[in-house]
Amino acid sequence: MSGLLDRSGRRPAASATAHVIRAIAETVAQHPDANCTFHRLPFPMLSRPRDVSVKVAFDVEVDGVRTVQSDVLMRADRRTPSEIHEWMQHARSRMQNGRGRTRLLSALPRSVGRSVFASMTIAPVRHRFLGTIAVTSLAHRRVGTFFSDGGTTVTVGVGHAHRRPTVQDDSIEIRSVLPLSMTFDHRVIDGALAADILGDLVRHLERCTVPASHTRSEV
Repeated sequence: MSGLLDRSGRRPAASATAHVIRAIAETVAQHPDANCTFHRLPFPMLSRPRDVSVKVAFDVEVDGVRTVQSDVLMRADRRTPSEIHEWMQHARSRMQNGRGRTRLLSALPRSVGRSVFASMTIAPVRHRFLGTIAVTSLAHRRVGTFFSDGGTTVTVGVGHAHRRPTVQDDSIEIRSVLPLSMTFDHRVIDGALAADILGDLVRHLERCTVPASHTRSEV
């Protein structure tokens, strides 16, 4: 994803991860068959929310303990990268202050917490709490590609940006490259649609410019 990383050195209004969230949301909006959630109970079924909801994983420290928590950005395809970046900062702040959704659930008695979580996974509201697609990032660590299942139809992994030789117009240039990976639920979409989504995601991101100095993810 060398097109995503600007060489001008200007500080952007949004991080690379915010651009990835916007791009995958826009891509899935163009492929509505992928904007589905799979349910097992009371019988296997698919639900098709009208809005694209992105579940974002955050690597945060709470009370000295490193945790991974998540939050869902509703209507992500209608947000600008700057708005997404601002939402991410706000969500991270809430989690660090112990007000994240996962933290609140864990504070309940176990039986109550399980019942509350089960109610969050039923068809009409599942996308509001678990998203229809997921984005997770290890860009803050020296990890290239990794493959995570976010419990959604499509999960995009954002790796650590690094400098490497690339071919540009028959010449070799050293550019910063942002590795991406994607997993998908074969019960919902097939490999052909998954390949289209990944290709369109790349095209969306290649239209963006983010300084390499700002590709470290907050997630």
